[in-house]
Amino acid sequence: MEELQSEVRYESHSINDSLSAAIERSIELGLKSGKLECGNFWPSSVMAASLRGYVWTGFDNNESEEDSREEDLRGVFRRRGGASRGRPARNPLLILRPLLSSLPGRRLGSRPRADGQLRQDDAQEAIVAQSNITRRRFRTAAVLALKQCKRKQAARVRKCVCLPSNYALVEFPIVWSELRANRQLCDGAIRCAKDEFFPVHRAILSAVSPYFKALFTNSLKGGKSETTEVVIDSVPSEIFALILDYAYTGTCNVNADNVEQLLPLADQFEVLGVVQLCCQFLLQELKPDNCLGIFKFARHYFCRDLEEKGRRYIRHHFKQILYESSEFKELQSEELESILEDDELNVKNEEIVFEAVKTWIEYKVDERKIHVAKLLECIRYGSMSYNYFTDNVLNWKLIREDEACQRTLQSAKAYLTEQDNKQNGEIDMKNPLSRPRVPYEILFAIGGWSAGSPTSFVETYDTRADRWFLSVSTDLTPRAYHGICALNDLIYMIGGFDGNEHFNTVRCFDPVTKEWRERACMYHARCYVSVCTHGGKIYALGGYNGRTRMNSAERYEPQKNQWEMIPPMNRQRSDASAAALRNKIYIVGGFNGQEILDSAEVYDLESNQWSYIRSMISPRSGVSLVAFRDSLYALGGFNGFIRLSSGERYSPNNSEDWQEVTEMFSPRSNFATVILDDMIFVVGGFNGTTTIAYVECYDADSNEWYDASPMNLNRSALSACVISGLSNAREYSYLSKVRDLGQGQATSNGRGKPDQAGEGPAETNVAMIIDEAVGMDAAGPIDGMAEGAVANFHEEDDEAPEDFRNVE
Repeated sequence: MEELQSEVRYESHSINDSLSAAIERSIELGLKSGKLECGNFWPSSVMAASLRGYVWTGFDNNESEEDSREEDLRGVFRRRGGASRGRPARNPLLILRPLLSSLPGRRLGSRPRADGQLRQDDAQEAIVAQSNITRRRFRTAAVLALKQCKRKQAARVRKCVCLPSNYALVEFPIVWSELRANRQLCDGAIRCAKDEFFPVHRAILSAVSPYFKALFTNSLKGGKSETTEVVIDSVPSEIFALILDYAYTGTCNVNADNVEQLLPLADQFEVLGVVQLCCQFLLQELKPDNCLGIFKFARHYFCRDLEEKGRRYIRHHFKQILYESSEFKELQSEELESILEDDELNVKNEEIVFEAVKTWIEYKVDERKIHVAKLLECIRYGSMSYNYFTDNVLNWKLIREDEACQRTLQSAKAYLTEQDNKQNGEIDMKNPLSRPRVPYEILFAIGGWSAGSPTSFVETYDTRADRWFLSVSTDLTPRAYHGICALNDLIYMIGGFDGNEHFNTVRCFDPVTKEWRERACMYHARCYVSVCTHGGKIYALGGYNGRTRMNSAERYEPQKNQWEMIPPMNRQRSDASAAALRNKIYIVGGFNGQEILDSAEVYDLESNQWSYIRSMISPRSGVSLVAFRDSLYALGGFNGFIRLSSGERYSPNNSEDWQEVTEMFSPRSNFATVILDDMIFVVGGFNGTTTIAYVECYDADSNEWYDASPMNLNRSALSACVISGLSNAREYSYLSKVRDLGQGQATSNGRGKPDQAGEGPAETNVAMIIDEAVGMDAAGPIDGMAEGAVANFHEEDDEAPEDFRNVE
């Protein structure tokens, strides 16, 4: 058996050698005759390797492998007078198959096994073939035997050349650079454009480039002498010098002037480390005015990771691209259509999409007007206002003059007319015209005080659909009067109170994996804590530990999972609010155990000191402070007598006094505030009588408040945050939730009044979920009693945890 296996291996290798030599000779003849044209950097030996690999691996009925090999050959051969650079006008296999069919040796079958061993049944088949038929029939029998093997080779496809970020974490000995600088022990040379000569060490260059390894070893020539000098006279010497820099040092200077030349050549020479450096540089350079060009560049050179991140950038910054990028107007119609159809396109309203279509068409109106009807189908008119549709869309000259466009817009006009005549403002989400896009930003509202006790409920808000959804990713421990912040796509829940215990614990929620984890505890227990983030760190300020109000402050570094104390504030503060702006931390209002404060302080990170700033107009406890457009907004709160609906704005740059802003619709304290869609959202809270689910948003441009859909659950003492660009944002959107909830409508105009159980409108099955979790009758009077009791201690002290036992 071993002798027969050895004979089979001998036959395979002899056929392999003769096939390689025949291919190479035929290629050389083809080049001389002018029937084939070789690429600039592909000698006949390298082309023979590609063809030889095709012959060995491309005929085992694996279509995907054959297609992949053909794709590789397209980059090697070009017909003379063919198509664009690097691409053949005709499939080279159509030229070479007659040649391959006439070659001697085994033409079909898979590559010999790496260990040179055949399976026992394969060997038996080979024995029968060897003893009964000729060499040609032996080859056919061997192929049949190999086909009977269930093990198939994985299809060879072109992989992304964007490598993991740790690819280059290899130490390059300093001695390599010294040898290169002194031209010592050099055993090879590269000659570039303008006859520039580079002495090299073949082993070093071969270690980073399989391409040069093939050239130097010349393994395809069957024992011929190795190559020591390679001429690539079309490569600029300054670009090749950068590739050599990487080969000897592990890095090179990639900049805006050379990256467009460097990446293609690094890709051609298979120096993947340089390709990675180029992709990282381009990723850092992504801007609204160049992202489209970088995206096309990455797609052309199969940089899949850069391509995907470029696509995300285009989605998320589409409005800026529309107004700032000259590349936008040069898009092809198919490219623009692909962008506008994307569910994840980040546009606040569909008016922006129409403006994009109009801008692109009018740039070359005579050439592009034929695409108007097709591009208008990409707009989701249900998210467009009726007035804008009639005043701008229908009055566009190209639409008025085109019957096809008018027919396209008939259904949209009828739908918007029907919606405009509705009294309740309900939107039929099942209609394709009103299909919402996936939001770029997701609002998370977690915990709070509801139905007389703390809760662990998590609700998410889809701003595109104006809908709230109850999440099943609740924490094990309910808590209220805690702080929440988002950092590095993770949500941190800090401190709080569960009705019995004041927490110093920190919980971390991953919205992608939907898992909760424990993180390092704070030095002090804190409820009514003020939390903000700055510089990749979390700040926890003041609060109440069950005994006293605190002025201490501490800072958390996620990478170290460690808290550290920072200088204390000038005043004791609980139930205050903090925000970060321009490398400083601000905190306003609060309660010191004796009085409600109107003072405000700032922490300077450079001087590591606290100092007072101008006091607010009104004292506020249970206030919310948010930084927005270089200003601080202090909203709502409790002044010792009533809950406030007023707000104030402070601009640190102007050093002016606090100025009043338009009042909210509902007075509230102990509510959540976030920045979402370039507006300020206020969520839930306590209005002096009951906890509320109402949500409002403030437009700073118009200085007006607008209603948004209320939460499903009445809550105060909750916290909220916003995370942008989640990879699984679709899972938190209406498009994902609608099937689970069985909903078809949403209220977008006007406030829905929650019932006694605290549910918002239209969530028909959420009530049952809340009933099961809370364990009480949703319609019973218990809620009213609990909220009344909470109202008593809120009016008296504004501190629920301290007086909770008395209430009980």
